[in-house]
Amino acid sequence: MKAQLAAVVSLFVLLTFASAPPVLAFLPQPTITLVAAQGDAVGSNTLTLAGPPAIDASGDVAFHALLGKGKTANFGIVLASGTTLTFVADGQTADPVTGATFTKLSDPVLSGSGALAFVGTLKPGTGDATGQNKSAVYVFKNNTSSLVARTSGTAPGLGGPTFTAFSQIAVDDFGGVAMLAKVSNAKQSPALFGTDLSGNLQLLTNKGATFTLNGSQVAITSIAAFAPLPLIVGQTRTLDEPTGNIVAMLKGSGGKLGFFVAQPLSNGFNIGSNTNLAGVNKISEPAIDQFGDFEFSAVLGGIGVTKANNYAILQSISGTANLDYRTGNQAPDTSGTSTNAIFTKMSQPLLNENGSTAFVASLKVDAAAGVTKANDTGIWSDADGPLKEVVREGDPAPGSTGKFASFQQLVLPDVGGPIFVAKLSGVPATGNVGVWAKRTSGIMRVVITGDQLDVHGTLKTVKKFAIFQLAPMVMGQSRSFTASTGEIVFQATFTDGTWGIYTATLP
Repeated sequence: MKAQLAAVVSLFVLLTFASAPPVLAFLPQPTITLVAAQGDAVGSNTLTLAGPPAIDASGDVAFHALLGKGKTANFGIVLASGTTLTFVADGQTADPVTGATFTKLSDPVLSGSGALAFVGTLKPGTGDATGQNKSAVYVFKNNTSSLVARTSGTAPGLGGPTFTAFSQIAVDDFGGVAMLAKVSNAKQSPALFGTDLSGNLQLLTNKGATFTLNGSQVAITSIAAFAPLPLIVGQTRTLDEPTGNIVAMLKGSGGKLGFFVAQPLSNGFNIGSNTNLAGVNKISEPAIDQFGDFEFSAVLGGIGVTKANNYAILQSISGTANLDYRTGNQAPDTSGTSTNAIFTKMSQPLLNENGSTAFVASLKVDAAAGVTKANDTGIWSDADGPLKEVVREGDPAPGSTGKFASFQQLVLPDVGGPIFVAKLSGVPATGNVGVWAKRTSGIMRVVITGDQLDVHGTLKTVKKFAIFQLAPMVMGQSRSFTASTGEIVFQATFTDGTWGIYTATLP
């Protein structure tokens, strides 16, 4: 059935594109497949509402769902594999340790390998007579849920404090969980934890600990991890899923800044050294790759630095910060050739497994350089060689009669190029927001509001869609796309008020 739906939607996309400029009709098109829709059955329940979906490298999708209505309503985490929808956990599931039932579940996080993690809130029950074990972190793999940590449980490595709350979690391809948690000793809270390759939970660093900066010990006052950043909230930064590498930004006494890197071993972690940040006044939360290298943005200071050239994208390799890109420098064109256009603003950078980056940037308005207020912002990436312009405001939007007017979201898979959400000008408001992807053949349209998508044999018109979304407690991990394949998942709301979840496989 899933293959038939894919064929129907693919045929529809080709028919829709027939009205586009002739060159676009020959571009490969994505295969869009229905995963689940409002009213679908999960066991004896039917889907009513769904939270932001997450996808793995096999195309399986997980999401938080409300099922049924009234006294018969249930909630749970649903895993969609092919055409099969099953519960990972729900309001009738017993916690595997205490026997208490779940009264609340977070949205799930899902790694590329299909390892899934979530936070569950418990109703006091067997083995939980005191009611202190209010919530816990679980990992689901090989069809089994296992406990990672729970409130009132002793936090490792801190000398006695217990967990009081879990503010963020992420999961890697081994099923290892990284998490930012609060503990009962306020002087040591928050703290960053991770499970090593043997599955043992370890303390990585915490408030009140120290880090080394330029040979001196600095007391940690706060830890920045799993934080969303404007324009690029949809891509994992703190955790590298394939390796389990972890990175965080540290703030220390006296306003000093540093980084923390941990690479999991069979029994513990390899803790990395801090990057030399001489001449840097401000840094962003970093993004880490498989090699343990990481990338971040910074505000520079020192001799020769002005407001026109003080923002930079840096990459830390073996503890040394290397300047990648900087405002005030010449911007390359679509071939990678330098132009007379000058970068004036840059977003925080994305980093994929290959060490490639992408970012949104603005150019100085300059008639001689061909830059106007209508085309001064675009996307640049070095995913296929030297840094190149991917797309600019004012460019024609493939699969539409409109032009790109602004860029709202950006991610960078390990294959192909950037995938982005954009708003269009020159078209009706009912069809002015969409998703596009950079491929070898050009910019590919994925979905635009106003499209019709198949829902079990009925074509419905997309009123809006949700992609690259944040989800409380699990906002620090990629949800809407799989880095290794570039496959994406999105939720469409239709003009009749119903919804459906779809995957899009990019050729």
